[in-house]
Amino acid sequence: MNRPRVLLADDHLLVAEALKSLLTPEFDLVGVVEDGRALVAAAKALRPDVIVADVTMPQLNGIDALIQLRQGGDQV
Repeated sequence: MNRPRVLLADDHLLVAEALKSLLTPEFDLVGVVEDGRALVAAAKALRPDVIVADVTMPQLNGIDALIQLRQGGDQV
């Protein structure tokens, strides 16, 4: 059975590391990014099954980044 591929986006290293340790036993963690623009770029390149995103991140907040991805991501 294939494990879901997860992309993690959080600008706080401590939170990202904690989430990473919680997710890796059950999921394939394909990447960790620290801002919204990097989230959009990584999601396009890595094509994860699931994105876990912080709401407040530099450059582009998590909500706006996910909206861009949902709409095709052409606004990056």
